Amino acid sequence: NIGVTKVLFSIDSVVISTDVSVPYSYEWDTLSAAPGTHTVTAAAFDARNNFSTAALTVTVLDITPPLIALSTP
Repeated sequence: NIGVTKVLFSIDSVVISTDVSVPYSYEWDTLSAAPGTHTVTAAAFDARNNFSTAALTVTVLDITPPLIALSTP
């Protein structure tokens, strides 16, 4: 009953951010992510280092426009 003191945010098991103030959040710019499926996890810790996690799966689409080159008219 101590309350949350920090939240660690991970993408594909790599910690990418730690937030120590309410509201605990992280903004992920998916334009820099590789296309495909990724797991985003939030782990909330209290002052005694007890923790709980929540995860979700996100699919990042390839938004690179195709390139077209004409070699002859």
